[in-house]
Amino acid sequence: MFPQLPLPRLPRLFSCLLFAALIASAQAQIEQVFQKTVPVPHSRQISIDTYHGPIRIEPSVDQQIAISVAQSVNTDDRSVADSRLKNLRILAENSADQLAITARYDRVFRWAWEEWPPVKITTEIRLPPNCTVFIRARDGGVTLPSISGNFTLNVASGETFAGEITGNLAVETTQGSITVTACSGDLDLRTRTGNILVGRTGRSAKITGTDGEIEVQRVQGPLTLRGDRAPVKVGFPAPILNQADLSTSGEELTVLIDPAAPCTLQAQAGTFGQVQIESPLVLELTSGALNTSKLSAHHKGGGSLLTLKASGGHVRLKALPVLPVLNVR
Repeated sequence: MFPQLPLPRLPRLFSCLLFAALIASAQAQIEQVFQKTVPVPHSRQISIDTYHGPIRIEPSVDQQIAISVAQSVNTDDRSVADSRLKNLRILAENSADQLAITARYDRVFRWAWEEWPPVKITTEIRLPPNCTVFIRARDGGVTLPSISGNFTLNVASGETFAGEITGNLAVETTQGSITVTACSGDLDLRTRTGNILVGRTGRSAKITGTDGEIEVQRVQGPLTLRGDRAPVKVGFPAPILNQADLSTSGEELTVLIDPAAPCTLQAQAGTFGQVQIESPLVLELTSGALNTSKLSAHHKGGGSLLTLKASGGHVRLKALPVLPVLNVR
């Protein structure tokens, strides 16, 4: 075997310089910003539709809608940037008493080796409260602040986050997680791939998730939940005034109940699963038995019906932890 000889210094130095040049070239960008301010339409309906990039909504302090779209092109050649930017159309138009905000890239055909997107954009829109907003994001997440209004989001790919929404919220994602702090109105969440985390529901909630964890920390209204290959965890504080129907397949279902909250349970685990309970919860069985696959029972004398089904795992019943009380002086 021949001995390994060290590389000559000059080629090694040349390699380092070449690598540094490639990195610098990849990081070079030409940027510009589109900005426009328009009044709120009388209908207070706004639609937002972009071909790429994250969308961020911020609250506005007046009755104006401020639109800002940051654009960047990965090049240091101005002529290359201009040739790409000219195909980007950003519009804010009133149509049928609705404000339509769109960002489109006109060129549809592209070679497989070409960079996509040719122009990266980040959209930020400042809205006054109590608007009805429709958002479509094809490649990028959506961030909503704590705000009042009704929101419908369709996200192809990207993370969705919403603060405390005073109103209705509907989110559908193809790929990406959904996080909602709270929603006072009707909540409708659907994702094909990704986690779903909800802090607090309101008037009603429908949640459907596949291939991701689903957690609802505090349920305050009727809840219908369907999971597929999704572990589910749901908390019910007192009082439990509405029915809930929870079902998941291929994973476990964990339900946390306030020890002081009356309710009625119908629980069914998978073929090889069990319905299990942890103290201090005490059930009055009406059919079935603990640590078997099926039971019906009352908790604290019975009340609103909770239907629980885990077709591929256990159903676990636990006590809901008491939230700490903060002493504010």
